[in-house]
Amino acid sequence: MKSVLLTFVFALLLPLISVAQPVQGSKEISLQGNVTSRDEKITEKGTPNSESYDMTVGSLYLRMGYFITDNFSIDPELNWGFTDKTPPSFAFSLNGSFHAPLKENIFVFVTGGAGLSNSVPFLNVSVNRYTEKFDIAMYNFGGGIKYYLTENLALRTEFRYQVYSYEEKEEAWGPFPGYTLETTIKNSSLLVGFSVLL
Repeated sequence: MKSVLLTFVFALLLPLISVAQPVQGSKEISLQGNVTSRDEKITEKGTPNSESYDMTVGSLYLRMGYFITDNFSIDPELNWGFTDKTPPSFAFSLNGSFHAPLKENIFVFVTGGAGLSNSVPFLNVSVNRYTEKFDIAMYNFGGGIKYYLTENLALRTEFRYQVYSYEEKEEAWGPFPGYTLETTIKNSSLLVGFSVLL
């Protein structure tokens, strides 16, 4: 039944497919994201002791691009991470992307940039706000494919590699000296979403 429905939807969209070509001055909005629900129960065998945890987490990536040439865009991006247990987390980055056509309605792109965050994602979802400041450096690298369904609407998939780096200072306590923890976290993710040319 699903294959029949997908074939029907594709047949309806086929006449709408036209030559998609972002040009200098084009604006683009892209939305990608994920939501995960987790339910965990830990039971100590042979006793009535057990603990349960449940959590809903997710991330939403909103990218607003401007083509400064036919093939190169500047893409500021906001990443909103949320859970049902803690305050939301945010990351802001400025990226540059190079786009090249494979066919009339299929484009590949590579992207890279840097930004600041108040959280570090765990398995591509920002589950906890680490700081009230935006003092966690982040770097984005990746690439993907855009498949234009119409002149202005594209499905997109993107592989993204991100590096987050931050330091935490621990004060001296009694006879124990203070110290600084330096942390670097590297994430690889596959994002799926859509883009709209304005």
